[in-house]
Amino acid sequence: MSQTDRDYGFQGYIEPKYQWLYIGAAGWSTRLPTRPTGEFDFYGGIRPVFGNLSFDFGATYYYYGKETQLFFQGAPITPRETSYVEPYAKVAYNFDDKGSLGLAVYHAPNYLNSGAFGTYLSGTWSIALPNDFSFSGEIARYFFGRVDPFLGGITLPEYTYWNLGLTYTVQSAWKFDVRYHQTDLNQAQCQTLTTDPRGLVSGRSRWCGAAIVGTISFDTNWSSLKWPL
Repeated sequence: MSQTDRDYGFQGYIEPKYQWLYIGAAGWSTRLPTRPTGEFDFYGGIRPVFGNLSFDFGATYYYYGKETQLFFQGAPITPRETSYVEPYAKVAYNFDDKGSLGLAVYHAPNYLNSGAFGTYLSGTWSIALPNDFSFSGEIARYFFGRVDPFLGGITLPEYTYWNLGLTYTVQSAWKFDVRYHQTDLNQAQCQTLTTDPRGLVSGRSRWCGAAIVGTISFDTNWSSLKWPL
């Protein structure tokens, strides 16, 4: 489900941590119905590790800055503000650098400040390949509750999401990823979930569904940096 109107986007993050404890902040460029300046995530939790088994328990606050409520034919179709909190729990098993399997659950009691809950259940896997390549994927199901009466009081459509992709890692820092994403949402269900401004008249949105996304990322830690840069 695109947050950038199926166009390019930028993101960055910083994550201080101490042993199992961590906090972090991330910023994402967006093109969303309420026209925020971007998505800003503030998160924290603990990541216990026991041999090949690792856990992650925490919560994220999704903040969308300087939003403008969207109306259609005089009626509001988005909240005034869509910022919300989402706790999560994850577990992963690593097969000695040969790959991994993971499970995760995310639960937002007030998804996008709409009054509806949102629960995301996810399974992930990765396989290490020769020459610094890896192959990975995810399959997930998103469940939703009923939005507030002023937004129509409807139950948001649940859906299945999955992705498959190939990643090439350079010196443990640069990553080049090409990934196929898909959902089982039709365009009408997509419009209900996203309130895509382009679909207000037709009742259909193209923001959900098949997409091939290429990502270039740089990810390192303080001890690996060589000063001066």
